[in-house]
Amino acid sequence: MDNESILEIISKNIKSTEVDDKLKICDFRKLLYKELHRDFSYKYAELIRKLFAIEVKEREVCSYDSNIAREIDNTYDCPLSIICSTYLLYRLGDLNDVKSIWNAKCIDYDSYFEIDGQFLVGAGVDETIAFLRRKRGRIAKFIIKDIKRYKKQGAFEQSAYTNWKNRMNKMMDNL
Repeated sequence: MDNESILEIISKNIKSTEVDDKLKICDFRKLLYKELHRDFSYKYAELIRKLFAIEVKEREVCSYDSNIAREIDNTYDCPLSIICSTYLLYRLGDLNDVKSIWNAKCIDYDSYFEIDGQFLVGAGVDETIAFLRRKRGRIAKFIIKDIKRYKKQGAFEQSAYTNWKNRMNKMMDNL
């Protein structure tokens, strides 16, 4: 075997049942989150989106019911897992992911506060608002309203935003 990284192997075989089975294991996903953070690249966008979808689905199932979480996987950590996957999705900076992040934020009361408003603006605050205005619709209006509220609170000011990114990077480094 050559020097392919685990990320390259998983990405090449992302549609295989073997990879699907591996991705069901929370500890394996955490390993991938750490590797994706360390070796971040847009070539892993499909993998990042797949991991995010898994975390959203598991969060919808577990929604802080610790008994269900233990049945899913003894190591499953709802808040940490969904935050890691959302942070990687945020780093892609793709405006088309904003609605998915919003939907994850709205899974339940706790996820609304765990998934920070900063996650919504990976492509930039003004760019995201302009994109959502073009999209129109009720959900786009809710997201714009939320982003404006975060902006008014100072969440996107340089020092607050830098502190948030530093906290996220530290969390990812310490997985």
